[in-house]
Amino acid sequence: MSVYKRNKLGKIVKSNKEKGIWWYDFQINYRRYKRPIKAATNRKQAEQYEAKMKLEVLEGRYDKPSYKTTFEDFINNVYLKWARQHKRSHKWDERHCKFLCSHFKDRLLREITSGDIEAYKLMRREQTSQRGTQRAGSSVNRERALLSIIFAIAVNFDYCDSNPCKNVRRFKEDGRRVRVLSHDEEVRLMEVLSVKQPDLKPIAVIALGTGMRRGEIIGLGWKDIDFEKGLIYLRAGKTKSGKARIAPMNSDVRATLMELREVKSEGQIFPFNADSVSYRFSILCDKLGMPDVTLHTLRHTFDTRLIERNINPFVVKELMGHATLAQTNHYSHVSVGELHQAVKTLENPA
Repeated sequence: MSVYKRNKLGKIVKSNKEKGIWWYDFQINYRRYKRPIKAATNRKQAEQYEAKMKLEVLEGRYDKPSYKTTFEDFINNVYLKWARQHKRSHKWDERHCKFLCSHFKDRLLREITSGDIEAYKLMRREQTSQRGTQRAGSSVNRERALLSIIFAIAVNFDYCDSNPCKNVRRFKEDGRRVRVLSHDEEVRLMEVLSVKQPDLKPIAVIALGTGMRRGEIIGLGWKDIDFEKGLIYLRAGKTKSGKARIAPMNSDVRATLMELREVKSEGQIFPFNADSVSYRFSILCDKLGMPDVTLHTLRHTFDTRLIERNINPFVVKELMGHATLAQTNHYSHVSVGELHQAVKTLENPA
């Protein structure tokens, strides 16, 4: 039987003028497929829908929820659950998935094309960042990488047939940011922090004195501090590598933590949101005329200063929590002072 119409009483009606709901009813390989077509208003639409259902049966897609899953449903019900179990950066994913969901909204996951990803990429590049500057290509590339992971998981779980991000090129990046604080800039920054953002100053002191990452500092609890041995214990699962390590305290870091302990000696040391800390710090640096300085710049500065003092690179690698020396070298930058000193050696040749 092909398509037909039933009235409110459930009886099949033959008159096109009589009101009712269209149904499809067909058999393939001795199995019957029968359902109402509520959206159809005439026989032609019903027949087109029936042909679509037959194709889905032949391709093995019929009645599979995965073929009707929206992007947002997949993110909330599948991807983020997977990310929380498998990725240490799942909190970053959660934040950026909000932008992705607001853009793709109720689009079916398997209907999103490479053109859609390209349009999203260009749209994000044109938007301004929180600091009021054009969004960096590297930032958009990270979002594209997140999309690629999402679709790779979707393909693995049979929610779509291919990854549309494979055909979308990344933005060309300008290269790593070569920026470290000079000692004069450090003094000025600490003076302003003391007055304008005193709750951020301890974080800056610890970052400059230990090279710890933002998340590692924000995640510190008093149980991680050993004043007797002068050590900060970064426990497994709290670091980017997932491996435990220690961070020795210099006198500045020790004094800062001891001062904080006088106010609060239990639980978390810094009850802050990591993104909020970075944003406030960046805005302060903007006002100081240092728009290229971020909280992560302090980690670069720590590494570079150790290299300047000829500290064993393997020691620096351990302090930075890097897996390889190549990563440590990525953070090391030649200071302007060293460049001046190098060219001065060419003055007044004997």
